[in-house]
Amino acid sequence: MSTRILALLTTAAAALALAGGITAANASPAAPPPEPSAGAPAPAPAAPAPAAPAPDASPSASPSSTESPEKEDAGKEDAALEDCRDADCEIEIKDGQEIKLDDGLGAESIKVEVKGTRVTFTVRNKHSRAVTSMEAQGPGTTANFNGLTLRPHRGEDGKLMLELSHV
Repeated sequence: MSTRILALLTTAAAALALAGGITAANASPAAPPPEPSAGAPAPAPAAPAPAAPAPDASPSASPSSTESPEKEDAGKEDAALEDCRDADCEIEIKDGQEIKLDDGLGAESIKVEVKGTRVTFTVRNKHSRAVTSMEAQGPGTTANFNGLTLRPHRGEDGKLMLELSHV
C-alpha cells in the first residue's frame, strides 16, 4: 500500500474518531427535575381549560336567491368581452383581461395589463405577437395592429375604457 493512501486512511479514521468523541461529549442525558423540599409548598394544579362556547341555537339565515354584486359584475364583464369578439366595441378594461377575437380579424386575442394609467396590450395571432404600452390619460392615444385600432381612454365616470375597432 502506498504511503499516500495510508496517510489518507489514517487522517479519515482520526477525523471520524474525533468527531464521534466530540458528539459523545456534547450528548448528556437530561437531568431529572429536582425533588421538592419538605418545607416548600406544592405547586397548585393547573386551572381547567374554559369550556367551548355553545353553538348558536338561532336558525341561520337562508341563502338568498339573488346573486352577489361581484357575480353580477363578472357576468356583465363576460358579456362585454363576448361583444368585442367582432372588434367593434367600447368596454371597461381591467388588469388581466383577455379579449378573444373572431377568426379573420388579424389577431386571435388581446391581453390587457393595467398599472395606474399605463395600459399594455399584447396582441397575438397565429404567428406573432405585438406588445404596446401607452398612457390612457389624454385623447388621441391610439395603437394599430393588422387592421385593429385600440383607443384606451378614461370614461366620464373615471373608469379605464377601450374603444376597439377593425378596418
